[in-house]
Amino acid sequence: MRPVHVVVLAAGRGSRLRDLGAGTPKWLLEVGGRPLAARHLEGVERARDVVASTSVVVGHAADGIRAWLSEEGHDDVVVIDNPEYAEINNWWSLLRALRELPDEGPVAVVNADLMVDPAAVEAFLREVATGPADALLAVDLARTLTDESMKVSRSGSGTLQRIGKIGIEAPV
Repeated sequence: MRPVHVVVLAAGRGSRLRDLGAGTPKWLLEVGGRPLAARHLEGVERARDVVASTSVVVGHAADGIRAWLSEEGHDDVVVIDNPEYAEINNWWSLLRALRELPDEGPVAVVNADLMVDPAAVEAFLREVATGPADALLAVDLARTLTDESMKVSRSGSGTLQRIGKIGIEAPV
């Protein structure tokens, strides 16, 4: 087993959400009566025996995330600031997080706007910790693709070729 470092990318404003994300961080938006953050962190908690650390990169409405984490007793989650969140995309957020982590162990990246069942988060983290792969990407093959869906293209041997929202005609 290789203990996993979980990184949640939650710095962006969520501009596609329009007014819904104006004052509320997208990670704290409620779906089905629960914030996305609660679902993610429940999955992390369920896999705590394989998790080395949990970090969240914040930017837009960062104080709201800090307050929520404190209120919910998630004092073990490391908060990393990305003051350039509006100018530089989420790769900069990831780089800021990676610089804070120890050099050893796999990293599992979770996008803050990912609606996922806690059991799926747990399963993903366990696979990262115990699987043989150096890189692992969770792909939902059952969901209908839309213009906003992130699409994945791979070769016949399974090698990842591209990830993106645009220009992938035949995903996975």
